[in-house]
Amino acid sequence: SDAKLIVHRKFLKAPGAKSGLHANVRFLLQTPCLLYQQQGHLLTELARAAGLELGQLKVRFVSEDWRLLVALVGLGWGYAVVPGYLEVPS
Repeated sequence: SDAKLIVHRKFLKAPGAKSGLHANVRFLLQTPCLLYQQQGHLLTELARAAGLELGQLKVRFVSEDWRLLVALVGLGWGYAVVPGYLEVPS
């Protein structure tokens, strides 16, 4: 599925955060994340690709509304993986 990792800019200040966030185990484990539904299929795929399980991540919020997750990332709540078709402010 076409998906994108979205991150609030305040989390990009961590060492090594600018490159390869999707595979940065330290970033994924230490930064709060926002989940779409309890099973979080897109975030689960990202975690597994980095050698992690969803249960190891710092889930801060779960929603069934993609646009709410985008808004919360914009407010600095953490990171999320969303479908590629969603409009995301830069």
